[in-house]
Parts: sequence; C-alpha cells; structure tokens
Amino acid sequence: MNKILVVAKKEMKELINNKRTFITGVFFALWFSVFTSLAIKGVDSPAAFLNNLVFYLALAIGVFIAYIFSGQVFLREKREKIIETLLCTPLSLRSIWLGKVMGVTLPAHLVSILTVALVIAISNVLSPSLLFPSATVLFHLLVVVPAFIAFAAGLMGFCQFLLGMRENQIIGLLVFVVLFGALSLTNNITKGDFTVSWSGVGVLLVIAALLLALTTYLTKYLSKEKIVTTIP
Repeated sequence: MNKILVVAKKEMKELINNKRTFITGVFFALWFSVFTSLAIKGVDSPAAFLNNLVFYLALAIGVFIAYIFSGQVFLREKREKIIETLLCTPLSLRSIWLGKVMGVTLPAHLVSILTVALVIAISNVLSPSLLFPSATVLFHLLVVVPAFIAFAAGLMGFCQFLLGMRENQIIGLLVFVVLFGALSLTNNITKGDFTVSWSGVGVLLVIAALLLALTTYLTKYLSKEKIVTTIP
C-alpha cells in the first residue's frame, strides 16, 4: 500500500505542477457550475433543482476531470517514454496502475466538491430561501462520485496502457464528445421530475463498485512488454 501511495503522491504533485492541465480542468468545472446554477432563478422548486443539479453535476464533472487528468497521468508519460522508468522499478504493473488511478481520483474528486460548493453558494445568492443538498445527495457526493471517478480513471488508464497512440486518440476524442455533451445537457436533465432516493444512490454505488472491480480485474491482461511495444 505504501508503494501505491508513493506513486499517487507523485502523480498528484505532477498534476498540480502542470498548470495548463490543472487550470483547464478547473476552468471547465467552474464554467459549468456557474452556467448551470443561474438556471435556479427560473424553477418552481429551488430545493429539488439544487438536489438534482448537485447529484448530476458532481458526477459528470468528476468523470470529466478524471478524463482530462488521465491524459496527463497515463498517456503523456507513455508518449514521452517516462513510463519506461516506472516499469523498471520493483513495483508491479497493477501497483503502478492503482497508484496512478488514486493520483487522478483524489484531485478530480476535490474539483468536483469545489464545484458543488460554488453551485450551493450561487444558488443561495439567487434564491430567497436557504438551500442545501439533502443527506442522500451528500452521501452520493462523498462516496458514490469518487467510486465512479476511480472507475473512469482506471478504465481510461487501462486503455491508454493497452492500446497504441492512434487508437487512444480516437477513443479520447469520442469520450470527450460524450462527456462534453452530457455536461451541456445539465440544465435539461436537472429540471426534470427525477427525485434522488437512497435506493437509487445505493444501486449506483453497487454499480460503481462492480465496474471498478471489473476494471481492476482487466489489468491482469496488461504486461510491461505490451506497454513498451505500444510506446511511439
């Protein structure tokens, strides 16, 4: 576990030092949070709208930031052949993968939480009544969202390790279009009649855990030789 934490700390430090990647992720998160929060002025039930907005936006932003950060943590190191240095260490390939996933998940989740904080602040400025997410939504934010972020980072990292650069560019473009489209539809989705429930959040948590376990299992098909042969 200590070895995994060493890799995670290294990745988080490099993410923060890479100001372009970090600022890009934070900019998208802040832009969408401000843009969507303004819609609360035109809804009949601000409390329900805030719950739905936090529920959906926290997850979408977290996964989107994980996508951006994964490119820095996995693909850039492969493109610049930095990964070869890690592969020469005594660390197992799964430990390297887990450390990198953790190094993406923690900052991506932090950005997601900061986004929610901004959404709550803006919503309370625009609403005459005090608004705050329900306990169900907070549980979703603190437990379910990081699980999905870890799954997204792990799956992206697995693909970026396994595939060549051209295949990764195609997959990355498709993922970007899907995630950006999902964020753009935030207002339409959160204005619906959807109600956040404990049962729904519980189902999502189980799904996230299963997906994360499946992705972890898939790493058995990775090999250092396969990664090296796909380095440009």
